[in-house]
Amino acid sequence: TGHAGDLTDEERSMLAGEIPTVTAGLRVIEALVTAGVAKSNGEARRLILSGAISINGRKLSEDENLEAHSLLKKGKNTFLLVV
Repeated sequence: TGHAGDLTDEERSMLAGEIPTVTAGLRVIEALVTAGVAKSNGEARRLILSGAISINGRKLSEDENLEAHSLLKKGKNTFLLVV
């Protein structure tokens, strides 16, 4: 539980209206900068290395490709939906 992939299409659509979305296939660093969560690639990289970024509840230690129906989280209150 807790994965965006567990949601129905309708629930995902509702969530997409509430939080920023990014396209699957991007790297995490690209997604963070594109969505405005990080101001630069360097800042995004530092966030990952400091353990501030997680995907579906799993902390990241390096940049990776984003898969569809994932929930990217920065800190406690910032979310991105990967569609």
